[in-house]
Amino acid sequence: MTISRATMKSKHWLLSLSLCLALFLIPFLFQAQSQAEEICPTVESEEALLGEEYARYFNAFENYVARESSELNRENATVYTIPIVYHIVHNNDALGSGDNIDPDFLVAQTEQLNNDFRKVMGTSGDGNGVDIEIQFCTATVDENGNTMAEPGVNRIDRNDRGWTAPPYGTPVLGCLLGVNLDYINNTIKPQSQWNPERYFNVWILDMECGVVGYAQFPEAPSLAGIGTGNGRADSDGVVMIPSAIGSTDMPFPGGGAYSQGKVLAHEVGHWLGLRHAWGDGNCSADDFCEDTPTTAGSNRGCPDVDSCPDSPGRDQVENQMDYTDDACRNMFTQCQKDRMRIVMGDTGEGSPRREILINSTACGAGVEPTCDDGIQNGDEEGVDCGGSVCPPCMMEPTCDDGIQNGDEEGVDCGGSDCPPCMMEPTCDDGIQNGDEEGVDCGGSDCPPCMIEPTCDDGIQNGDEEGVDCGGSDCPPCMMQTCDAPTGLFETNNTGTSVTLNWTAVAAANSYTVQGRQLGSSNWQLTMNSNTNSTTISNNIVNGVTYEWRVRSNCDDGNSDYSEIATFVAGDTGGEPTCDDGIQNGDEEGVDCGGSVCPPCMMEPTCDDGIQNGDEEGVDCGGSDCPPCMMEPTCDDGIQNGDEEGVDCGGSDCPPCMMETCDVPTGLFETNNTGTSVTLNWTAVAAANSYTVQGRQAGTTRWRLNQNSNTNSTTISNNIVSGVTYEWRVRSNCDDGNSDYSEIATFTAGASAIGGIENRGETIIEKALVANVYPSPTSDLLNIRANQMVNQIQILDITGKVVRSVVLDQNSTLTQLSVSDLVDGHYFIRLQAKNDIKTLRFVKQ
Repeated sequence: MTISRATMKSKHWLLSLSLCLALFLIPFLFQAQSQAEEICPTVESEEALLGEEYARYFNAFENYVARESSELNRENATVYTIPIVYHIVHNNDALGSGDNIDPDFLVAQTEQLNNDFRKVMGTSGDGNGVDIEIQFCTATVDENGNTMAEPGVNRIDRNDRGWTAPPYGTPVLGCLLGVNLDYINNTIKPQSQWNPERYFNVWILDMECGVVGYAQFPEAPSLAGIGTGNGRADSDGVVMIPSAIGSTDMPFPGGGAYSQGKVLAHEVGHWLGLRHAWGDGNCSADDFCEDTPTTAGSNRGCPDVDSCPDSPGRDQVENQMDYTDDACRNMFTQCQKDRMRIVMGDTGEGSPRREILINSTACGAGVEPTCDDGIQNGDEEGVDCGGSVCPPCMMEPTCDDGIQNGDEEGVDCGGSDCPPCMMEPTCDDGIQNGDEEGVDCGGSDCPPCMIEPTCDDGIQNGDEEGVDCGGSDCPPCMMQTCDAPTGLFETNNTGTSVTLNWTAVAAANSYTVQGRQLGSSNWQLTMNSNTNSTTISNNIVNGVTYEWRVRSNCDDGNSDYSEIATFVAGDTGGEPTCDDGIQNGDEEGVDCGGSVCPPCMMEPTCDDGIQNGDEEGVDCGGSDCPPCMMEPTCDDGIQNGDEEGVDCGGSDCPPCMMETCDVPTGLFETNNTGTSVTLNWTAVAAANSYTVQGRQAGTTRWRLNQNSNTNSTTISNNIVSGVTYEWRVRSNCDDGNSDYSEIATFTAGASAIGGIENRGETIIEKALVANVYPSPTSDLLNIRANQMVNQIQILDITGKVVRSVVLDQNSTLTQLSVSDLVDGHYFIRLQAKNDIKTLRFVKQ
C-alpha cells in the first residue's frame, strides 16, 4: 500500500499519463483510493528529493552504517539530548482550535517521545526493546537568542507567509497514485526552518491522502558526487499532521489509531537512519536489522501474524517502525539503537547535522528555569537544581577538579570528603577552620582541644576522671574506699626476724601494724609502713607465737584493723594447706595460688566495677561477660569500635572516602622524543585501569585505543616528528567506566604541559596544573607541575599533615619516597607562588 515511486520523480509525466489512463482507471478509482493512502511516504519523498541519485545514496548510507558498526562501543553510556522546535502551520486559527493545536498536546508529545526513546519504566514506551539513550527537550531560545514565550513552539499563520490553504500535498489521480509533497519540501520547509545544526525541526500541518507523517533520512559522511547526500539542508526534519500529536495519557481527540504520539517516534526513527520494519518490500526485502523478523509488508491494527512463514519469527508488530496502531507500538531493537547512535556520532563519524546538533544549547540558556519539570533548562546546573533560582544540586565533591562542588567549603577542600581548607583559624566562630584540630581549638593559634578519651591506653586523657575511667565515654571509676587490709601472711621467718605482708588497699597511703605475744592483752608493737609489708627484726624470740593485725590509713580517715593473724618465730609456716579453707603459706588466695596450690580461678563478676576472672575489660569480655564496646581510635591503622573502614566512618571517625569512577584530569606528556612519547594524567582512586585514545589533529577517527594499568602510558610507534596529535583517557572501574576526559594535544618532538583542545584552539592553563604518578606506588612518587613548586605537604584522609617538605630549589619536577607511609589513601598539597593544588594518590 505504498505510493508508486516512479510517480514522485516527474510531475509532467504524471499529467500526461493521467490523460491516457483516465478512462481505464475511473471504474477502480473509489475502490483503490483508500488502498493507496500512504501513512508515511518517507521513502517516496526521498526519491523525489534525490531523483536518479537515490539508489547510490541508499547504498552509500548502508555501506557507511555497516562500516561503522565494527567501531561501535555499546558500553558508551552517553545520553544525547536533541532540542525540538515545533512549527505549527495553521489557517488563521485561534489558539487551541483547528490546526493551531493546544500547547498541552505539544508538551504531552515531547514526554511521549522521551518515554519511547528512553524506555521509561511504567509508561507505554516500556516494551521489550532497549533504551536508545537519546532524549529530547523543547527549545527555550529562538534563532536570535531570545527567550521563547512558548518553549519549543513556532506558530505560523500561513496567510502571513502567502502560502496556499491547507491541506498540503497534491493528490495524484485523486490519491490513487499517492501524493506529491513538493510544495511542503520546496516552499514551506525552506521558508520556515530554523538552523538544522541547532534545532530538530518538526512541522505540524494538515496533509492530503491519509499521510500521517514523513521524515528526511540522514546522510552518510562525505558521499562523493552526491553533494549534501539526502537533499538540501533546508528541507531537513519531520512533517506531522495535527491529529497525530499527543500521548497515551493525552490522545488527540478524534485522531483515531494514530492519536497517541507514537507516529513521531516512527518518523524520528527514519530521521536517524531506520528503515520500515518490512524493508519497503516483501519477504525478500531487508531493513538491515537481523533482530527485526522478516515481514511481507506493513501491518495495521494490532494483529498476531506471521506474514513470512519461511523466515523465523512472527511479525514484530510492536516495533515503532511498523504501521500498527499507536496502542500496539512500544519498542526499538538493539540493532535499531546501534544504527541511530552511529548516526549521532558514537563512533566518531556521525551523520552531518545530526552529530553537530547534540552540541546545541537551544534548550539551556535565555529562559527562566522551571525547577519541577524534570528538564535541565535556564541556568540550572542539573535537572531541576542549581543556578540562580533552583535549590542547590546535591552532588559528590570532586576534590581535584579545581571547582567548588558537592559540599566543599572551598575549591577542592572542606566538606565531607575533601581535605580541610587552609585558612586563618577563627577560634570563636563554632566552625573548624584553618588548621584547627577541632571546633575552635587546636592548631597553630587556638587553645588545645579536649581530645576524645581512649579508655584502654593507661593514660588519663580527654575528660577521664581517672586512668581509663570516668568522664563522658569511659566506664565509671571505681570509688576507692578505705578498706581494712586482707590476706595477711608472713615470709622470711628466721626466728629473729620476720616480714609481715597483706593485700594492698588502693585508697591507702600508709598502714599501721600492731603486734603482741600470744596470750597478752596489750599490743606491745605499733609501727607504720608506706607499703603493704613490713619487717620486724627485734623484740621477737625464736619459738614464741605472736599475733598481729594491720589497718589502712587514707586521706579521708583510717579503716578498722584487720582480723588477727599469727606466726611462730622461726617457723616458716610449712607447706601451704590447699584444702583447709585458710590462706596460708604463699597461697595467693584461700587454698589457691602460690608455689603449691592450684591457680585461683575467680569467677568474673560482671557488675562489680572490677576487672576479675577472665574479663577482658572492667565488667566486660571473657567467657561470661558481655563483649567490651571499644571506642574507635581513629589514628591507629586498625578498624575497631564501630569504624566502617580503617580509621574512618562510624560515630566518631571522619567519613570514609567514597571512591567514584571519575574522569581523569591533569593530562600532559613527557619524554617526547618525536618517535616516542609518554602520556600522563592524574590517577583516579577507583580506577583499576585506563583506556587511552589518540588521533592525528584534524581527523575524526580515534586510531589509537590502548589500555594502561597505571596513570601513564608510552606510545613508541605510529607517531611522526612535527605532527600534532590529540588524545584523551577514561577510567575503567569495577562498577563501570567514566566518560572520556577533555582532549589534550601534543606535537611529536615538542614538549608542553596542560594543553587542552577546544575546537582547534590550544589553551595553556595559567593556573597551577599538576600531576602525581604512579598511583598506586610503593616507594617513589613523582610530582610534576607547570609552575615552580616551593612547598609540598602530604595529608592523610582525615586531613592531618603527615609530612611537610620545603624545597631548597623550586622545581616543576620532584621525587619523594613514600615507602614509610602506612598503606592507604593520601592527599598531596602543592604550594606554588600564587596557587595551591591538592591531588590524591594511593600508597600500597
